Amino acid sequence: VWRITKQKLVDVLLVLTDQIILVLTRDSNDRYVLRSHNNPTTKHEHRPHVKMDDLLMRDVATDQSAFFLVSKNQDIIYEFAAQTTSERKKWKEVITDAINKYRANHSIPHQLQTQRSFTSSRSMTMMDLKSTTNDSITSNHHQHQQQPPPLPPPIQNRPL
Repeated sequence: VWRITKQKLVDVLLVLTDQIILVLTRDSNDRYVLRSHNNPTTKHEHRPHVKMDDLLMRDVATDQSAFFLVSKNQDIIYEFAAQTTSERKKWKEVITDAINKYRANHSIPHQLQTQRSFTSSRSMTMMDLKSTTNDSITSNHHQHQQQPPPLPPPIQNRPL
């Protein structure tokens, strides 16, 4: 369940990819669609996709089966509720793992800085930069061939 406000709850299906989380809602024809929702109190538009690069995940202190996804660049907080506490823990584990993998695979400047600190004080040449970039691409390609962890069941509506 996606809690847009305390009064507005929307049944959703979360789809986790390696770069974004899609928030799918059902339309009147029982099809899943990407649809934005507006929060009338904050005047923010909740988009149906959340990028991994700026995402934080936090627990909801007042609900053991709910969690927040905080988008730093969009300045929006998404609140989702799972069926059970164990399901929330599984979602938290899977999403946190996906966020960490995304950041590890897309932090090329950090990788170059680490590489530079292990070399002598000479500056990197273009060949060093090209070699480092190619090695990163090759290692990322091998990491992407691993099997992803199993996803938890979809979040479904439950009484509050």
